[in-house]
Amino acid sequence: MKKSYCAVGLMSGTSLDGVDMVCAQFTYHNTDKTWTYKILKTGYIAYPKQWKRRLSLLVKKNAITYHKTHTFYGHYLGELTNEFIKKNNLSGKLDFVALHGHTVFHDPHDLVTSQIGDGAAVAYLTGVPAICQFRTSDVAAHGQGAPIVPITDLYLFAQHRFCLNLGGIANISAKTAPPKAIIGFDICANNLVLNHFANYFGQEYDNEGQIAQAGQVNSGLFEELNQLPFYKKTYPKSLDAGWVKTALMPIFERYALEPQDVLRTYVEHIAYQIGQSIKNVNKTEEIKDNTNKAITMLVTGGGAHNSFLMEQIAKHSPVSVIKASNDIINFKEALAIAFCGVLRVRGQANALSAVTGAHRDTVNGCIYHP
Repeated sequence: MKKSYCAVGLMSGTSLDGVDMVCAQFTYHNTDKTWTYKILKTGYIAYPKQWKRRLSLLVKKNAITYHKTHTFYGHYLGELTNEFIKKNNLSGKLDFVALHGHTVFHDPHDLVTSQIGDGAAVAYLTGVPAICQFRTSDVAAHGQGAPIVPITDLYLFAQHRFCLNLGGIANISAKTAPPKAIIGFDICANNLVLNHFANYFGQEYDNEGQIAQAGQVNSGLFEELNQLPFYKKTYPKSLDAGWVKTALMPIFERYALEPQDVLRTYVEHIAYQIGQSIKNVNKTEEIKDNTNKAITMLVTGGGAHNSFLMEQIAKHSPVSVIKASNDIINFKEALAIAFCGVLRVRGQANALSAVTGAHRDTVNGCIYHP
């Protein structure tokens, strides 16, 4: 079996910003059974308005529109990947391309998850194998299908007990003692809400949290948000954009606050829920390493650039909060997709039941050959 793989990972998250691309080399070391990685190239393509609109409205469309979009989006991703390959002189160097696709439906309780983006189109256009559908086997085994990153945290970021991702949804993983090894779950909506209210000021996002910092915490809204039923559920658990629309937006509309006050309150809410999640894990899980090393939490995802949010998280968290390097902040999820592809090619589990609640560990990913 190969020990080294060169792969491209594509990630497009719930925030509908665009497509993250990373080319990385992954190497397995037999002596200590560990993995190392090296990021070789990165790229980002913002969605044009027509694709952002098309994807955001797809959940309301009919079956033929859904399938056409799945096909056309695959061709779009294939074209983007080809441009990335040519720009970075990667032709002939890749083992495969791994793509997450765009999530349209996610209802694991009904055994349903749907990520569009035709892998066959990507394989055809790029001339290298394409791997997609990284959640379906886990959901078929009655798992949450999310979060998808903890397998990467376990193998590539083992030095941090906690890894927090601040994307459209905030999710966390934690290393634990065997047999679990790692657990992970979604905490709350993050950029999905923050970006929505930044739009009121003509901004795509709240740069460094400046708008939120100018607002005031509304105690009534803060307390009501913290009483949402999702927060009382035990992990594993997951969220999607649909939950934001049905559970959160009606609350915001009822309070009718100034947008900056909603942002300030919601930043406090995010930080509080993250702190509570860490405390809960520390109470209920046995720590993997019982030495006196400082417990650290690596923070990645677009929200890590929000300095005001990071300050509030540090205030509420009983661990040392570490902001990752820019490459890891911006491209960790794409890196994780590429690594999930490596495990798929090797026939090894890339979704763990301890994280997702599935009946067993699963090997996820459909492989399309050119």
